[in-house]
Amino acid sequence: MKDDKRIGRLYEGLTAKETATLVYSHLSKGNVSEADRIRDLVPLKVYRLPDPDHTDHFERLRRATLYYAMERWRYQAHCLAASGIVVHFYQSENEQDQERSQQCFEAWQVWETRLLSLDAALEAVCALHCVDIADLRRMAGVDGPYQVLGLGEVNPELVAEMTQAFDDVFKEAQ
Repeated sequence: MKDDKRIGRLYEGLTAKETATLVYSHLSKGNVSEADRIRDLVPLKVYRLPDPDHTDHFERLRRATLYYAMERWRYQAHCLAASGIVVHFYQSENEQDQERSQQCFEAWQVWETRLLSLDAALEAVCALHCVDIADLRRMAGVDGPYQVLGLGEVNPELVAEMTQAFDDVFKEAQ
């Protein structure tokens, strides 16, 4: 008993990492009683933290917002680039420029379809997870749904794919 107290005093000044290393070392040598003795000397700490369910759900909302914002602004940048090129080549008499203009016009349609499908997927996921779509858009820095220019249309296959991607983001933090 007296030896236990002396040995205990040897361990008292050690850091948490040092005691963990000692416990690990003693366990590796099969000295379970000494590892237990050291473990008994490690002070207990009580931690306070926010409700994990709250923190997890907030993290899922944050990830969904980031996902939406990145996709929305990326698609919108592609639309803007394609429309700029279309306008640039629109009045050209050069046949090659006309071809480029047509290709960019088609690309513009593709990106607008993606934007419209993204908004449809966002609406579906927000309804599924009881999230106000306006709140998520505000947090993403977006005023509202994409303003349709009439070039693209919602693609149900894209909506299903994007809805799954959103849902995966919501489940990722679990």
